Amino acid sequence: MKHVPTIEIPLPCSNLDRLAHAQLAHLTGGISPAALVMAFEDWLMHLSHNPAEQARLIQGLAEAFMP
Repeated sequence: MKHVPTIEIPLPCSNLDRLAHAQLAHLTGGISPAALVMAFEDWLMHLSHNPAEQARLIQGLAEAFMP
């Protein structure tokens, strides 16, 4: 019996997926979006337990937006 090679047909949206992943990697500097979300949530958790840091951030925002 002769082996017939199969041809892999790419999915219609595979190039769109690759483009979206490349753009996301460019936007995030190659860091996983999930890792960025987890780091941000960790920062927020620590901030929620530090009222002095909250006040400092609010003061900085007020100074930046109110000349």
